[in-house]
Amino acid sequence: MPRVTSISPVSFLALVVLTACSVAPAQRARTSPTPATATQKADVDHAAPAPGEDALARLLVRQADIGVEVEKPDAASERVVALAPALGGYVESSGGGRDPITRDDRHVILRVPSTTLDAAMDSVARLGHVVSRSRNAEDVTDDVVDLDARVTSLRASRDRLRQLLDRATSVTEVLTVERELARAQAELDSLEARLTRARGEVSLARLSVDLKRRHVLGPIGLALKGLGWFAAKLFIIR
Repeated sequence: MPRVTSISPVSFLALVVLTACSVAPAQRARTSPTPATATQKADVDHAAPAPGEDALARLLVRQADIGVEVEKPDAASERVVALAPALGGYVESSGGGRDPITRDDRHVILRVPSTTLDAAMDSVARLGHVVSRSRNAEDVTDDVVDLDARVTSLRASRDRLRQLLDRATSVTEVLTVERELARAQAELDSLEARLTRARGEVSLARLSVDLKRRHVLGPIGLALKGLGWFAAKLFIIR
């Protein structure tokens, strides 16, 4: 029967300190070159990978904004809201204007799968006259890789502390290990939540939709509009 080697209290506490020190954040894993800019146009996710990037697809957080003039903002808003679940997403927020001028307007924010963002924008565009449209993508690959490495390191440190807790033989040892274990677990929970949130932002794009009522000008409005055009031509020919 093998002999069990005992550990002195001083050595045990030193081992706890060394394990706790290893809970420090891991160094960021560098598996691909850092992009020149943090925010890029959305079509970068279709670009050919640079040398050395084959092993790691770039992770992009995509966002888009579209403004549309419609006859009935309420009805258009209902169609936009119904669009999210149809594409596998959800409605983040929905509301209207707060002053007499914009009270008929509607603003809706959708979360839709990144792969369906363009289709969602096209569907919204068909509701009326598009007055504005933009999109962008932020590369968060390095941030996600860094978080993943730190989570892996913390899990290993937490598991080692659990093993040390099983080997503790005195009240002092138990209290010391439990304190470090609680600290490691709290930091691990925080990092795991950040990692989950980051991955969620990559998988679901954010689409902001502004629906404005299309106004029909009366005789005076048309006259003033024509007068404004004439005044502008007095200063600028083209």
